[in-house]
Amino acid sequence: MNSNGIKYAVIVVGLAAAGFFFWRNLSAKSEYGEDLEAPTYWLCANEGCGKEFQVSLGEFISAQGTGGEEVRVKCPACGSQKVLRANPCPHCGRNLQLIGHGSLPEICPHCKGKTGEIGAVQHGAGPEEPEKPGGRSRG
Repeated sequence: MNSNGIKYAVIVVGLAAAGFFFWRNLSAKSEYGEDLEAPTYWLCANEGCGKEFQVSLGEFISAQGTGGEEVRVKCPACGSQKVLRANPCPHCGRNLQLIGHGSLPEICPHCKGKTGEIGAVQHGAGPEEPEKPGGRSRG
């Protein structure tokens, strides 16, 4: 192979490597490996609104202020910043206000289903089928 062929081969390999790393860095992952498209769950605490909504993790991160400022997530219905973190009920999927340190209430106020162990629902988990009376849960 002549010297021009070697130069072209090195350029092609270098461009391919640069393209790969550029594509990899554009994927929807944070520096810690979280999926930035994953939903975070919220409830509006503004009187008369009460909207349940989701904000992607990437939007949530960008809504955080710099230098210790509080989070600036706004309700999409009324624009209020009086919002509360939530998680979906494992049975009906409705957003439930978190209690304590990120735990769900033991009983869903919407469907009256047991949410399981307090705090057992994973962030981002979707609704499951409710357990039938007298039946066994899937596992």
